[in-house]
Amino acid sequence: MVDITERMETEARLRQAQERLQACGSHMPAVVYVESDRQRARRSCTSAPTVEQVFGYTAEEWTWTPDFWVDRVHPDDREAIRA
Repeated sequence: MVDITERMETEARLRQAQERLQACGSHMPAVVYVESDRQRARRSCTSAPTVEQVFGYTAEEWTWTPDFWVDRVHPDDREAIRA
């Protein structure tokens, strides 16, 4: 037998933290997001439901459209942003 009490407690604390973050993000008039680039292979983005209200784009557009933000930067600034 293996005692997994510590692991179960850690997983419970993680779930509680995720629930608090979700509740917080759902009720604030701002956009909170966490993004992982992973060498541009597949981006992972978690964002507040307010993203569409604030920016006018869905979370899916923001996450899965290649160069989404670069395309919205002024053309004179794009090379600096890419660098």
